[in-house]
Amino acid sequence: MIFTIQKNQNNILIVDDDYDVQKALQRKLTDKGYKCYEATNTGQTLGKFKNNEVHLVTLGTNAPDMLGVDLLPKIQDSNPDIAIVASTDIGNTRVGIECMESGAYEYITKPLILDEGVL
Repeated sequence: MIFTIQKNQNNILIVDDDYDVQKALQRKLTDKGYKCYEATNTGQTLGKFKNNEVHLVTLGTNAPDMLGVDLLPKIQDSNPDIAIVASTDIGNTRVGIECMESGAYEYITKPLILDEGVL
């Protein structure tokens, strides 16, 4: 399944508790022309919707204060039209499926393979 963002929809919120993954995604997506915001916890994540227009969320499933599957409905309440892609550890595909059942568009597994290496 391929997800595309329209040219006028280029704001992405990266939510992940792993700093290296978050920064690598931010670099890669910024290089592709997207504007990226970052968050590591529930308060930061929900706060980004108050001051910024966000079109896509990459949601790590292991936030320090709330699991991604629990945070997902809160994000959808803030913006029902937002596209969410869950990011799970490779051994946690069950969580990715749970996120999709809760409304995520898709899930990807970590480690992520980017041009600059594996994270």
